[in-house]
Amino acid sequence: MDYNSGKLTAMKYNPVSSYRIQFSGSFTLNDLEPYVDYLNKLGAGSVYASPVFAAVPGSNHGYDVTNPGIINPELGTFEDFTRLIRTLKENNTGWIQDIVPNHMAYHYENPWIWDVLEKGPHSEHFSIFDIESYVDGKKEKLMLPFLGSNQNQVIDNREVQLSMNRGSIALKYYENIYPVCFSTFRSIFRPHMDSAPDGLYNIWDKYNLGTAGIEKDFLNGEWEAAKKQIDNLFNTDEGIQSFISNVLSGVNDNPSLLGDILSGQYYDICYWKETSQRLNYRRFFTINDLICLRIGDRQVFEKHHRFIKELLSGNYLTGLRVDHIDGLHDPARYLHDLRSVAGEKTYVIVEKILEQGEDIPSVWPVEGTTGYDFLALVNNLLTSGKDYKLLLGLYRNITG
Repeated sequence: MDYNSGKLTAMKYNPVSSYRIQFSGSFTLNDLEPYVDYLNKLGAGSVYASPVFAAVPGSNHGYDVTNPGIINPELGTFEDFTRLIRTLKENNTGWIQDIVPNHMAYHYENPWIWDVLEKGPHSEHFSIFDIESYVDGKKEKLMLPFLGSNQNQVIDNREVQLSMNRGSIALKYYENIYPVCFSTFRSIFRPHMDSAPDGLYNIWDKYNLGTAGIEKDFLNGEWEAAKKQIDNLFNTDEGIQSFISNVLSGVNDNPSLLGDILSGQYYDICYWKETSQRLNYRRFFTINDLICLRIGDRQVFEKHHRFIKELLSGNYLTGLRVDHIDGLHDPARYLHDLRSVAGEKTYVIVEKILEQGEDIPSVWPVEGTTGYDFLALVNNLLTSGKDYKLLLGLYRNITG
């Protein structure tokens, strides 16, 4: 490949035509299988698949990815995916996979953002997200703009409560869950450890949870091991469940203490209407719960594309469709990195809306765009212009 010219050589796969499939919990990988022969008869050279990676539970589109390293369990298993690919191949039909390098879901099911919320700058995943450089949990906290009213009202109304989650404590706000930091976990349990059940006390003692320094190595090592053991005990030992529930109930009944706990986190959970005044992370357009990535960082690129690379190496994918390419800091560099992973024979297209007279940058090593410019042309061809002035007049009367 000549990166300077952007020209590709030895490109063999050309789907000619593709059929867009929107996967969701109501149309899974297994649901597509009976239609493979139909697609073949239509002449579809390829399935163009919406994101199939783990997404927010109940997502009907898949662009709110929570884990790019696994198949969305609501769509099926990895075995279901590979079986479908084999069936398509037998019918000479390829698979163009939609990938989302610009953003992920700002959601508790996202293990990377969960870790950032719990550990702040000590998280091994902190550099993944496009957060303002001055956000460090001290000078300024990461904004979590998902409350329906101001924090004091939420506390007074008992809308935020503590609960046990993943071996530690979390703040529960309706269906949302946010982890508390280790220092909060320690401050809540330390006064009660003399009366704690043996199993819990043994873990507390084994990992020095009462005295350990809050440092990166501890939080990403001993604390992670301790949480797994606490989680196992909590789910299997009724005595420990009862003890922990009583401790948390005492806190939940104390609004003043709850307020102190909220103010002691690495994040600032706040009213969503405060967003425009103090947003400190990059989001997807104006959608607060889609947080953007520093995909231009090579380590972030490698981590985010690890599973995609495996799928390409296993010859499961014949093409890639890159979502929201203009959201990236350096689209050209990203596409060259992607091409180095995908190889020259993989069909790569980008989602880019070309203005009239605009051309796709010649240095981008891609086969083209998803065709919005062509679609606009076809829509005009198939739309009657007879009543345009009537509609324009109505529009102006309504909007002024």
